[in-house]
Amino acid sequence: MEKLLHKIPLTGWVWSETRSLTFNSVFCPFAGNATLATMFKEDGKEVILTDLRLSKYRIGKALVENSLTILDPFDVDELTAANPQKQKIITALADTYGIRPGEAEWLDNYHANIEKLTDDYKKDLAHCIAMKIIHYIFSLKGEAAGVQPEEDLTPTFCYYLDSTNDKIFSNNKQCIANNDDANELVSSVHTDAMYFYAPHPSGCMEMGKETRLVELFNHYCSEGELGKQLKCPSKGLGAVLKDKKSYCAALEEFLERATHIPLWIICSNAATRLISDSEMTRILEKFKKNVKSLTKELFLGKDKWTEYLFIATD
Repeated sequence: MEKLLHKIPLTGWVWSETRSLTFNSVFCPFAGNATLATMFKEDGKEVILTDLRLSKYRIGKALVENSLTILDPFDVDELTAANPQKQKIITALADTYGIRPGEAEWLDNYHANIEKLTDDYKKDLAHCIAMKIIHYIFSLKGEAAGVQPEEDLTPTFCYYLDSTNDKIFSNNKQCIANNDDANELVSSVHTDAMYFYAPHPSGCMEMGKETRLVELFNHYCSEGELGKQLKCPSKGLGAVLKDKKSYCAALEEFLERATHIPLWIICSNAATRLISDSEMTRILEKFKKNVKSLTKELFLGKDKWTEYLFIATD
């Protein structure tokens, strides 16, 4: 949740620096929580996004590709009803992840009810809400958890349901979410612009407990099975790239495949890449004539960090 919150000031900065640029469509590889993809959708752009993580793909489908479907009161009743056929995947992991038995049981019951939904977008929306609930549970860990009673998560579900439904809208443009490797997809995507946040060199397989539990809920499998089900590129951006040379090579290969896209908008910070902003600029100048490099200190509460924004055009 912390990383997602940090995208809030970043979104405002990117919007302020790109709103004067002319483009009607944008490709968002490594889309993550689709925060920027949603911003572009709100701005009336055609959006194509992709992410290999099942959880991130579902967010993209629910909030960007989906333009009409919401969860209605009948769905609420179905999703929160007791389900005697529920499995105990999350319950079995409660101790491992430090969540309370009642919370784990509620999540298992909720997952069983998601499977009863017949509309794919509704399933995606229900999964998005589950991810927010898991973030909420982890926010209560530590000292707060010791004084919190075990709770029925249904009121929390209803809160996130309303806020999620409020995010569904149509911009009358085609928006598509993909679950494909961006390194392979980029050459076949034809948009006016491309936006991405430079992938972390540790690859998509490195996850903290909260993120891992989100993926376990989405795949709904055991710990041992999750490693087999997770999709992660064996090479290229998004793969494990342990040194500067391999990271630069993967970045250059990806950008070479994207040269047909006229406008590139790329964000990063020191923690997400192995190269400096000047090195990033030099790489971009190999492919685009005009490269603008911007730096900004962003703030959220007591947190302060530095972000880099690169805008490259033909």
